Amino acid sequence: MKTGFPKGFTLIEILIVVMILGLIAAVVIVSINNVSTEARQTSFITNIRSFATAAEYYHSNTGEYLADADAGVVPTGWEEYIEVRKWVKETPIGGHWDIDDQDTCGFTSCVGVDFDGTGQIQNDAFMQQVDSKCDDGDLNTGSFRKIADGQYYYILAM
Repeated sequence: MKTGFPKGFTLIEILIVVMILGLIAAVVIVSINNVSTEARQTSFITNIRSFATAAEYYHSNTGEYLADADAGVVPTGWEEYIEVRKWVKETPIGGHWDIDDQDTCGFTSCVGVDFDGTGQIQNDAFMQQVDSKCDDGDLNTGSFRKIADGQYYYILAM
């Protein structure tokens, strides 16, 4: 004759374990998403600094600032200064790389991202986080600025 409790788990025990695993998964997913966002922002900052340095090097070699070009299009003569494949593809945070000049950005020369309405678009709050990691934390002052809706640039020359 068998006495005692049956072997195995009850439905309640299984549900408790599933709920605990679900909570752990939710915490991990949020953490991974935050790391991914920070990684994309850091990659963007690294790339924009690299492009800014290349633009300054171009200026020191030629005595000219880069001419304005459409977003994602390499300005004439700049091919030997940058990794073209990085320039022509979407930035790590969405949008397209762009060079602007006095006529379009109000500064002598600037390099940045143009969220042209295609692909992923970032808002001011997101770009404010980028600014706080690479500049003064204010999109209206410093070297990294918001020029217009969907356009954020690193100022090369005033």
